[in-house]
Amino acid sequence: IGSPAADVPFAITLDIFGDVYITGFSEGDLDTSRPQGNKGVGDLIVANLNRRGKVQWIQQFGTPGDDNGYAIAVDILRRIYIAGYVSGDFDGNGPDTYGGERDIILLKMKHDGRLVWSRQFATAGDDFGLGIAVDHAGNVYATGTVFGDLDGDGPQTYVDRRDAAVIKLTRNGTTKWIQQLGTKFNDWGFNVLL
Repeated sequence: IGSPAADVPFAITLDIFGDVYITGFSEGDLDTSRPQGNKGVGDLIVANLNRRGKVQWIQQFGTPGDDNGYAIAVDILRRIYIAGYVSGDFDGNGPDTYGGERDIILLKMKHDGRLVWSRQFATAGDDFGLGIAVDHAGNVYATGTVFGDLDGDGPQTYVDRRDAAVIKLTRNGTTKWIQQLGTKFNDWGFNVLL
């Protein structure tokens, strides 16, 4: 799967039937059957292949900046969850707004590739979503790294440099809680295991 530009997968997973799901980024247009067009520097991509390796669909999401998918999970009902980052306002109509530089992006999609919801979390600095998992009740857990106070006036406090962050969302994308953990050095959250 490729375009004439750079295309990089970062994460892969399987569902209960052996279908394959990939996320990463593309600087071109990956879908030759239904061209979507590159929307910026690099677009976040999600692709589904059946167990025989045939492409079922490709979704390409983007802002005018640099966007990337770093982690992917699939639940028992074959809903897809993505963690990554975007460099602009992802959906253009809220409830989330672009915070600056790169923002954490979390997506939930249906098995056929349709977007269910997107959530954007940001500080004024560079923030990345790097890990994601979903429990049996549909709650979503994401982790990554942030360069500022992620919850604004909330109980979390930015420590220094990069802080690790953990976010819990309901199945509908409502934030349950945010935990921000840091030292005076760089701290990163890379994976979530349930």
